[in-house]
Amino acid sequence: MMKMFYVKFVNGISFFILLSLIFLNVNLFSQSPFAFNYQAIVRNPDGSLKSNQGAIFKFEIMNSLNNVQYTETHSVVTNEYGLATAHIGRGSTVDDFSSIKWGESAYFLNVYIDDIEMGSSQLLSVPYALYALNAKTPGPEGPMGPQGPEGPIGPIGPTGIRGPIGASGQIGPAGPQGPKGEKGDLASITGAATSILNSDLAPDRAVVSSGQGKVTATYITSTEITHLANARDNLQAQIDAKSAAITGSATTIDDETIDADRAVITSAQGKIAASDVTATEVGYLDGVTSSVQTQLDAKQQSIIGSATTIDLETIDVNRAVITSAQGKIAASDVTSSEVGHLDNVTSNIQTQLNAKQATIIGSATTIDLETIDADRAVITSAQGKIAASAITATELGHLDNVTSNIQTQLDAIPIPATLTASRAAITDAQGKIAASDVTSSEVLYLDITTAGTVEASKAIVTDANKDVSGIRNLTTTGDVTVNTNKLTVAAATGNTAVAGTMGIGGNTTVGGTLGVTGDVAVNTNKFTVAAASGNTAVAGTLGVTGDVAVNTNKFTVAAASGNTAVAGTLGVTGDVAVNTNKFTVTAGSGNTVVAGDVTMSGTGKVADFGGNAIKGYSATLNDQTGTSYTLTAADNGKVVTLNNGSAITLTIPSGLVAGFNCLLVQKGAGQVTIGAGGGVTLSNRSSQVKTAGQHAIVTLVHIGGEVYILSGDTGA
Repeated sequence: MMKMFYVKFVNGISFFILLSLIFLNVNLFSQSPFAFNYQAIVRNPDGSLKSNQGAIFKFEIMNSLNNVQYTETHSVVTNEYGLATAHIGRGSTVDDFSSIKWGESAYFLNVYIDDIEMGSSQLLSVPYALYALNAKTPGPEGPMGPQGPEGPIGPIGPTGIRGPIGASGQIGPAGPQGPKGEKGDLASITGAATSILNSDLAPDRAVVSSGQGKVTATYITSTEITHLANARDNLQAQIDAKSAAITGSATTIDDETIDADRAVITSAQGKIAASDVTATEVGYLDGVTSSVQTQLDAKQQSIIGSATTIDLETIDVNRAVITSAQGKIAASDVTSSEVGHLDNVTSNIQTQLNAKQATIIGSATTIDLETIDADRAVITSAQGKIAASAITATELGHLDNVTSNIQTQLDAIPIPATLTASRAAITDAQGKIAASDVTSSEVLYLDITTAGTVEASKAIVTDANKDVSGIRNLTTTGDVTVNTNKLTVAAATGNTAVAGTMGIGGNTTVGGTLGVTGDVAVNTNKFTVAAASGNTAVAGTLGVTGDVAVNTNKFTVAAASGNTAVAGTLGVTGDVAVNTNKFTVTAGSGNTVVAGDVTMSGTGKVADFGGNAIKGYSATLNDQTGTSYTLTAADNGKVVTLNNGSAITLTIPSGLVAGFNCLLVQKGAGQVTIGAGGGVTLSNRSSQVKTAGQHAIVTLVHIGGEVYILSGDTGA
C-alpha cells in the first residue's frame, strides 16, 4: 500500500512525505519477531531533499479508540534521494509487537519524525496476514533454501541525541541487601555459540567462524570493519579494476600538495581542494553523534534551568563554579589558583585536617604565628627552633657552584706575606707583586698627566739623559729657557704653548704642528721644517734674516695681517700657498725657488714680479687620439691636441670656471667640431664651430655665464 500526505504544523515546519508501507508475507521473516517495512521520502522545510542525514522516527500503533497499543523508535539515515527505511516491529521498544491482536480492531499507524507528529493513517489488508498467522496452524518447516548473495553493508546509523543530564538527587541511605534469587534455568546452547558460553571474546573485533565452525574474534578491529561500509562488490576485484593513472577528482593531488591543516572539499571543477576550514575547526566536530543542524534545530530557543545566570552574563573569571542558593550557576569566592591546591588530594580534606594535631609543636613553634626576617638563611636556634640567621640570601648565593667543604679549601690557601705600607707596588724579578722603595708621597710627584701648573710641592725628575717624558700639555706662567738642549715635541696629540718669551740658543725641531700666537724671531739661524707630515702656521709676522729651507712641506701664511719677509734664500721643494698675504722676497741676493706649484687663493690672485721675466714657463699638453672628447676643469690653461684620421667631436660641458681657456689643435686629418653641452652658449664671429683643417689652432675662452668665445683658424 502506498500513501502520501502533506502536513503543516503551527511552528511552520513542513514535511512532504511519501509513505510506502510494504507488508511482506510473514514467511519472508521466518519466525518471530514479526515486522513490516516502512519507507518515507523526507524533505526539508524549503522543499529540498533531506539527503544523507539522520532522523529519529517514532511509530505508534493505535486501535480504533486511539489507544496506543505499541510504540517503537528508529534512528534512520536517509539516502541521497531522501529515502528513509525502517522495519516496524524491529525498533527500539519496551512493548511486545507479537501481542497485538490484529483481528480484534482496526489499527492506525501514527508517525513522528524528530519528535514532530506527521499524522496517522489506517493499516489495511496486508498486515492482517499476521493475524492469519495466529489464526491458522502453520505447516511443517520446509527445507532451507540456498544462501543468497551477501547484501551490501548499510551505512552506520548515527548515535541518538544525548538527552539532558538530570539534576543529581540526594543520595539516600543504602538499603539492606536482598536475598539471593533462585538460579534460573540454563538453556542448552549448542552449535557455533558454544565457544562463547563461559568466556568473552576480545572487545572491538570483527567476529568470524573458526576452523571448527565456532564463533571467534579476529584481529580486525571494529573500527577497521567499518571501512567496508558501502562496499558493493569484491574488494580485490574492484582494486584490480582501478586504472594505474590517477583520473577524476584526484588529479589535483596526484603530484601536488594542497594547503596543510585544511578540510578537504571538491572544487567548482569537481576536483579535490583544500577549503578555508582549518583542521582545528574540523576538530570541533569530534564527538558529534548525528546531524549538527538536526541537533541545533532540536535545541530549545531559551536557556532555562541553572544556566540562566550565564546565558548572557559573564561571571567572575578565575573562580571555582558552584550553584547558588537559587540553584543557578555562580562564581564562588574560591579562586582557580586556590582550586589548584586540590591537585593530588587523595581523600576527603576535612578528614585529613581532623587527623592533624591541633597545636604546632617542635621546631616550627617559632614560625606558626610569627614572621621571621626576610631574605635570610634559615637555621635552627640554640633552642632547636626555626630562626633567621644573619646571613643574607645574597650571601648565601655565593655558595653556588661550591664543590667541597669551604673551610678545607680556605685552609689549603697559603697566607701571603704582608707588604711594606705606603709604597708603590711593582713586580719583582720573579713576576710577583712587591713593595718598591718609592713612597706614596713620592708617587704623587708624578701627577702631571693632566693639564695644569707645576706645583711648588712637586718636583719633575729627569732621567739619565735629563729628558722628561709623560707630559701631555705643559703650561708655564713664566719663561722657558732651553740652552744647548733641543726642545722636542714628538707626540701628534701634544701642543707646546708659550705665552711669554721662549729663547732658544740651539735648534728647535718640530715633528708635529708648531702653533705660535705671537711673533717668532729667527736671527741668523736657519728655520727648518723637515717632517713630511708637519706644517708651520704663523698667525703673526715671521721675520727671517737668514735662510729658510722648506723641503717637502707646505709653507702657509694664513693671517691677513701677517707678512712673510725672507731676506735670504727661500728654498721650497713642495708647494707654496699664499692666501690673502703678500709673499715678498726683499733681499737682492736671494732667490725664491719653488719646485712644486705656487697656488694663490686670495681675491686678487696677483703675482708681482717687479718687471722681471718669468723663466722656464711652458703650457701642459693634453693629447687626445679618440673621435670624441669632453673638456674638464683640468684642461684650463692647457693645449689640447686632437689626433685622429676620422672626424672628431669636442664637447664643452657646463660648470667650468669663468676665465677657463685652452688652445685646441687639429693635429691629425680628422676635422674637429666644437659642440656646446647643456646650458652652454658657443659664439664665433663667423658662426663657424669647426677647425679649418690639419694643423689648425683655435682658442676657447669662457667669458662667464656659460658663454664661450671660439676664435682662431676656424672653417666650415
